[in-house]
Amino acid sequence: MSKTQEIIKLLNLEKHPLEGGYYKRTYTSKFKSFFSGLGEERFLASAIYYLFDENLVSRPHSLKQDEIWHFYSGSQIEVLLIYPDNISEMVTMGSDILRGDIPQLIIPAGSIFSAKLKKGGDYALIGASLSPAFDYEDYQDGDILDLINKFPQHGDFLKSCLPRREAKYEKTL
Repeated sequence: MSKTQEIIKLLNLEKHPLEGGYYKRTYTSKFKSFFSGLGEERFLASAIYYLFDENLVSRPHSLKQDEIWHFYSGSQIEVLLIYPDNISEMVTMGSDILRGDIPQLIIPAGSIFSAKLKKGGDYALIGASLSPAFDYEDYQDGDILDLINKFPQHGDFLKSCLPRREAKYEKTL
């Protein structure tokens, strides 16, 4: 059994229905509040585990609220961030702070982001915390072709974040 399979079993993770990868919601606040930015009442916060391996990526998407990623274990991951002002940056998350890895990443609301294991890695386990709590209505897929046209310097990275089952796009990229 691979490390990825062991972690999936031990943490009782399941396939993420939209983003790719494996996850488990570990926390939802008991309390609700009205969030004017969303125009509705929501639970205050939520948290998940999220697992990457060489085939499990976080495909490009954005959320309506800020998200904070926490690196727990495994290999480095590369995260492409495209902020609402169209400035982009590539960030490496990991546990070796002296090498330049960051263990925590703030992803501002409305930013498009995508992530995958750094080449040669075997798995990475992160946590993600959101406030207000995540709701599937908050999730917006990023258009790969549009993103590649706007950010050609990140084209190879974006193509590599397509899940294997989306190979149909390869002909048009």
